[in-house]
Amino acid sequence: MSHPLVEAMHVTKEFELGGGAFGRVFARRRRRLLAVDDVSLAIHQGETLGLVGESGSGKSTLARLLLRLIRPTDGGVCFDGQDISGLGERALRPLRRGMQIIFQNPYASLNPRQSVRQILSLPLRLHFKMTERERRDRLDELLRQVGLSPDHAGRYPHQLSGGMRQRVAIARALAVRPEFIICDEPVSALDVSIQAQILALLQRLQQEFHLTYLFISHDLAVVRQLADRIAVMQRGKVVEIGSAEQVIDRPQHPYTQMLLASAPELP
Repeated sequence: MSHPLVEAMHVTKEFELGGGAFGRVFARRRRRLLAVDDVSLAIHQGETLGLVGESGSGKSTLARLLLRLIRPTDGGVCFDGQDISGLGERALRPLRRGMQIIFQNPYASLNPRQSVRQILSLPLRLHFKMTERERRDRLDELLRQVGLSPDHAGRYPHQLSGGMRQRVAIARALAVRPEFIICDEPVSALDVSIQAQILALLQRLQQEFHLTYLFISHDLAVVRQLADRIAVMQRGKVVEIGSAEQVIDRPQHPYTQMLLASAPELP
């Protein structure tokens, strides 16, 4: 297997609950939430690591730690061999191109006041020096890559179907030519027939651009279809990790067995 592109090394994230005026007065009564608890894992270049667990297990918090959208309380995160745990925003900015995320709800993640052209042009303006013609050509190319027409560039999110909006969100992630993309429940808000189209699109793009995915989902059938390996999270900890076949067909941890028992019958 290729070298790890992304690594979490004993990563912990703790959030302080409460605050405000009463929180300052009664500071000793503040509670802390341990969202991610001493997690270590590696995501290898070109693979898809599936991340499963029930709501509140820490999956999305771990994703944001890997992207360094939030700082870890303890432990380290490496991207392409570089420790990014303590980097400031200025030092992180050149690395942002390599790491992107596709969110669960495309309507919430797209600015309703911006056209598709404006949405896709923003990352190009931020990260590349392009002429207007080059930017327009790149925008048309992105739309075609995700199965849309350049004619969609003038539309607004409310004028698109849910599947089309998610294709725009995928195009936005692709715009800066990343190596690593986190897919945070990217099909859970879509109809089943559209889910299959988006999953097929993600697989094709991975092969075409040699992408590395962290695919977060509560749907084990979806994860089994996409993932090379699966990590299972419970209460902030990774309790099991292995090949997709091993975790689904021969689960070792009782929590993984419970998830499989409660899921619809897998194909």
